[in-house]
Amino acid sequence: MAIEFTKATFSFNTEDAGPQRIEQVLTFPTNIRNAVALLRGFEIRFAGRDREFFREVISIKQRFFKRSVLIQVDLGLRDNSGIFDDPYNGVVDVAVIVDRV
Repeated sequence: MAIEFTKATFSFNTEDAGPQRIEQVLTFPTNIRNAVALLRGFEIRFAGRDREFFREVISIKQRFFKRSVLIQVDLGLRDNSGIFDDPYNGVVDVAVIVDRV
């Protein structure tokens, strides 16, 4: 049993639609018994004009298969207009803990 800690960074381009999704695959030298991805930190902002935040969405999910971990991060930001219509971007840093065989 070997516990390994690693990190991944997800950079989101400027968009004005609903939450964006980025997936990243991490590969390890031996099979994986278990894996978990945790939020390390984030930076999220409106592009252009400054606005008040109303709703921020950050979601992290992981699945593992033999020697790889698929990490999926969703990021969204909107003001109180009720819709995602203002350009935003951001970065999400993830810590990944993997239990390898």
